[in-house]
Amino acid sequence: MKFRVKRFFKYLHIKFLIWKNKKVTFKLDEEIGEYEKMSATICRRLMSRPDTKFSIAPLSEKRYIINEKLGMFIVLEPYGRTAELTNHVYHYSVKMTEKTFKNISHMFDHKVEGIRLKYENEIREQIQHSLHNVLDKIRNIDK
Repeated sequence: MKFRVKRFFKYLHIKFLIWKNKKVTFKLDEEIGEYEKMSATICRRLMSRPDTKFSIAPLSEKRYIINEKLGMFIVLEPYGRTAELTNHVYHYSVKMTEKTFKNISHMFDHKVEGIRLKYENEIREQIQHSLHNVLDKIRNIDK
């Protein structure tokens, strides 16, 4: 019993030290502005269109959303959390909150991942078809 009491107080002491040394920062909820909401909606709607193309710059980690039919070009820049919307007529650069940018980036990444899986399945089907052709040729040679 004495051992458990000592251990309990040691536990409380450690917890107190951790709590005391932690830097307590209270994150104020960032206000989402009207421009940010509109630009996020534009990004989502453009990504949901079937004629939209997606691209990624691996070194800068920028994400590109391109729709030639509508003449829209969007660059999502992770370090400044900005979305740059460009058309033939205008160019807007909108700074986003971390949560909004994360949601847009997450949607972008899932779209690109879906496209990648589709390409891989097409490649596998072509390989399987080619292997069947090779096997048939070998069988025809043996006859």
